[in-house]
Amino acid sequence: MGKVINKTISDEVLDKTMHLFWEKGYFNTSIDEVIEVTGFNRRAIYNYFGSKHDLFLAVLKRYRAEITPLLTAPLKNTAGGLAAIEDFFSQFAYLNESNLPCGCFLIATGSDSSSHDIEVAKFVRLFSDELRELFKNCLSCVLDNQRSTTFNRETIADFLVVNVFGIMTLHRTHAPIDTIINSIAVIKHFIHTLK
Repeated sequence: MGKVINKTISDEVLDKTMHLFWEKGYFNTSIDEVIEVTGFNRRAIYNYFGSKHDLFLAVLKRYRAEITPLLTAPLKNTAGGLAAIEDFFSQFAYLNESNLPCGCFLIATGSDSSSHDIEVAKFVRLFSDELRELFKNCLSCVLDNQRSTTFNRETIADFLVVNVFGIMTLHRTHAPIDTIINSIAVIKHFIHTLK
């Protein structure tokens, strides 16, 4: 029974802390704010998680396990090919209405702290690599059959990953939604040229 209670407490703390770090970033979030949001005292947080850095890594792991699969779900339909990629990008026009109100936590973290922290940089890189593989899988059914295409699926996958990072960064900076929608439209147009 103790493990179930500890897991529930841990998940609750991680969820509340995740949203705090997600909104403010690692460097702009203090332990006092974590205490205020979670209702836990400093000693309990340090006893359970170790340090602010360890807590942050636990939060990134939770995001990766709980939120990333929601974000990448359209790309798991590799049989959908190019339509799956279009569906994936289409969701970015509605981020304000979704469970990603601050953009992607991993991408925000990448621009905020990955240059200062090798462990965090690894998290961001793994996410980038996963996206690239998902794009390549969706592209393979179309591009593997085309011998004369100018770009191969690796090149296009890289292009799409860069655009995901760009769109999410724009969203985090509260860029006008028209800017994001226009970017998505250009990406979709490019995808149509591959058909």
